[in-house]
Amino acid sequence: MMMFLTTANHSRASGPSGPGRLFTLHNDRDMAVTISEHGAALMAWWAPDRYGRLADVVMAGADSLAEPGHPGSLRRLAPAGWQGTMDGRCVTLRHASEELAVELSYRLDDEGRLSIEHHVGAREESTVDLGAHPRFNLTGGRGDVADHMLQIEADHYLKIDRGGIPMDVAPVEGTAFDFRKPAAIGPRLVWPDVQIGLAGGFGHCFQVGAERGQLRVVARVYDPRSGRRLQVATTEAGLGFCTDTQGGSPDGAGLRLQPCSHPEHLGVGLAAAVIVSPRNVFRRTTVYQLTLQL
Repeated sequence: MMMFLTTANHSRASGPSGPGRLFTLHNDRDMAVTISEHGAALMAWWAPDRYGRLADVVMAGADSLAEPGHPGSLRRLAPAGWQGTMDGRCVTLRHASEELAVELSYRLDDEGRLSIEHHVGAREESTVDLGAHPRFNLTGGRGDVADHMLQIEADHYLKIDRGGIPMDVAPVEGTAFDFRKPAAIGPRLVWPDVQIGLAGGFGHCFQVGAERGQLRVVARVYDPRSGRRLQVATTEAGLGFCTDTQGGSPDGAGLRLQPCSHPEHLGVGLAAAVIVSPRNVFRRTTVYQLTLQL
């Protein structure tokens, strides 16, 4: 049974996160996770490195970055429409409209696991971008992610067209997309690969399962400078891997590892979006675990 710290803090802010309250959860490993009511976004995750020095491994404002392949039929949730509560163990945020009812919860445990649960109900079939796609830099912003060692449990990925829309399934073997064994991200960005050129880096969905189902570990990232290690588990069949190391972001370089519902998004737009219907409640679980590799 997971144990959670029984206290959480909240405050009101009007900065990069927008107007609204900020909720902060802590654990016994000196970690602090901050969630913004504005956009239900993960704004900060303070964690120690191998020397005990604290740094924020989340790049604030990541959710506001534009993504490729934005079809007109895609529904985006208004950032100001979220209402948050906390019970000391969990931050829960809700967003309701005439078409959709969304509940999102964050939990932080003493093993460094941040569990994110999505529940979505719909009146009609819709393609929805659920948002809350955090961008990580395990150095704490002291450098880029070129040296980060990435492993993704995937034999296939989705190729994109010039508009960034996923189109075809392709094997990773022999390509820059083969992260079945840990590899540094930086060297892969300069491979002469058409897909890398189309995305300006990585901006693709990897097939990490045949279908949605049981929660399982699908990716790992290690920063040799800080010793921090991020593990990603999901109930989804796909995992989106995005970089902005060539994007000129004012916040610096980072990466995103976000669940996606492959293969249902072929040709329809953002792989990070989900298709929901009134026939059942859409449920998704994502767990990011931050530890040290000494």
